[in-house]
Amino acid sequence: MSLARFRSTLLLLLAIPLFAGAQTSATNAAVVRRLFDEVASRGQMALIDQIVAPDFVTHGNPGEPDDPLRGPAAMRAHIQVLRTAFPDLKFTVDQVVAQGDQVAVRWTMSGTHRGTILGIVPSGRHFRVAGMHIFRLVNGKIHDSWSVLDLLSLVQQISPEK
Repeated sequence: MSLARFRSTLLLLLAIPLFAGAQTSATNAAVVRRLFDEVASRGQMALIDQIVAPDFVTHGNPGEPDDPLRGPAAMRAHIQVLRTAFPDLKFTVDQVVAQGDQVAVRWTMSGTHRGTILGIVPSGRHFRVAGMHIFRLVNGKIHDSWSVLDLLSLVQQISPEK
């Protein structure tokens, strides 16, 4: 084998893990985007079983620090609560950063308050709040989630005027 051919082969072998990592990051980012675009915003709940791992768990969801969501059924119920309270719920993905098995998302959530949530009766008021998630994926499915959102702003925006 010539020195030039050896170098070409070596460079190719060294590049494969880098390409595979980039591909995994892009694939994981696409899975997370489906959660926001297709499930949360469009209500396609059947997709949850395709993109959420059976042993999924949240870590520190606002309002649920001692009782994390566990499994696809809990994720489905959580999103259904949101979609019942805000039938026109829309998530706009503002930024995605993916590296390996982790995907960070900065998003904006908007909608109209049409159902009781957080003990607040429907006000018909429109809201827009920001938040962030960090997800960890295993075998192409969402396994863990850490999130933060501006809950105070949400409550202030949807509460009936006094």
